[in-house]
Amino acid sequence: MRLKLITLLVLHAAFAAAQSVGDFSIPYKSQAEGPMTPKYWPKANSTLWGTDASGNPQSITIGSGLTLTGSTLTSSGGGSGGSGTVTSVNATVPTFLSVTGVPITSSGTISISLSGTALPAANGGTGATSFTDGQLLIGNSTGNTLTKATLTAGSGITVTNGGGSISLSIGTGAVTNTMLSGSIALSKLATDPLARANHTGTQTLSTISDAGTLAALSTITSSQITDGTIVNADISSSAAIALSKLATDPLARANHTGTQTLSTISDAGSLAALSSVTSAYITDGTIVNADISSSAAIALSKLATDPLARANHTGTQAASTITGLPEEIIVPCSTETDGLTTGAPTVTFKMPCAMTLTAVYLDVLDAPTGSPIIVDVKEAGTSIFSTKPQIATGATTSEGGAVPGVISDTSLAARAVITINVDQIGSGVPGTGLKVTLKGTR
Repeated sequence: MRLKLITLLVLHAAFAAAQSVGDFSIPYKSQAEGPMTPKYWPKANSTLWGTDASGNPQSITIGSGLTLTGSTLTSSGGGSGGSGTVTSVNATVPTFLSVTGVPITSSGTISISLSGTALPAANGGTGATSFTDGQLLIGNSTGNTLTKATLTAGSGITVTNGGGSISLSIGTGAVTNTMLSGSIALSKLATDPLARANHTGTQTLSTISDAGTLAALSTITSSQITDGTIVNADISSSAAIALSKLATDPLARANHTGTQTLSTISDAGSLAALSSVTSAYITDGTIVNADISSSAAIALSKLATDPLARANHTGTQAASTITGLPEEIIVPCSTETDGLTTGAPTVTFKMPCAMTLTAVYLDVLDAPTGSPIIVDVKEAGTSIFSTKPQIATGATTSEGGAVPGVISDTSLAARAVITINVDQIGSGVPGTGLKVTLKGTR
């Protein structure tokens, strides 16, 4: 092992006589000249030098196991400073730490980590490893520790502890008059003291400092009304002011302006006084279509000719203009003698006209046995049924049957491609002479 020595001096033999130190005498500077150090060094045997408490140079004994070579001090083995071996190295730590890898008996690594035990408050920790919502750490002079605690709600106070938060609220009625201080806004009061409707008792006029001269009056006379200030809006609609109180007589003919009554007009025509006009006052043949209101709703009985009577119709009417005409399309789907089969569409055709479908009937000559006949009708490849119609075993029609079919597509378009498929036949007698009837209106 190599050691570095600070403020130690290696000196060699062959000193000049000055001061005797052990077996050697060396000259040195006096304290007045500065630090007491040798002025030159002997060049013989290597010696380790230092100073005593008074600052005087002293030789240092080199113990066993150390060797001084030149200016280097090394371990040479032996003695208390020599090399050696250990059989076990262990380590202990405070409880808030944990140590692993001990003891080491040959080679290894000692690992120190946090143990999960709280660091004591005396060492700068909290002394706790777990907390509940709302807990605080409070200084405790007993033991100089920190104690976990939660706020205790006083009267009328609610404490709500949350994760990392504490909410305080004051309950209804908890605030008393003695708690209040300063200026409280009137809006915070349950009853507005300024609202006239909340006042009780009476108040004398003398307590109102800015009351006007009219405040004490029960009636108003002309002397209290400023001249020229009354306007029409001030006069009640039911005032009934006598004409004699007017400056100008409104009934005097000379005072009239604008219009006047019919009775005062001497040359008014015979219609002037009528409130309604009868046929006698209408010149024949003068009424035109524009004279008749669009909402007149003239009854047909008032017409000379009934426009609904078929005998009064003239010209022709195209069938395409007529809606709601009954329509039935009967489609044969097999021969009268051959048994029914399933598979590819039995019949394909195009609708001759648009049709609102109301019913579909299936009919056969020979009733099926073993299982019912089930038929599907499709428009443009999509079934028109949500439930397909059936002819029950032993029956020859679906009409009135247990499963007459439920139509989901009632609107068949003109020229739409219609296909009829036999999905199931009787397992015994398959059935013969199938006809499908499409019933509805155009």
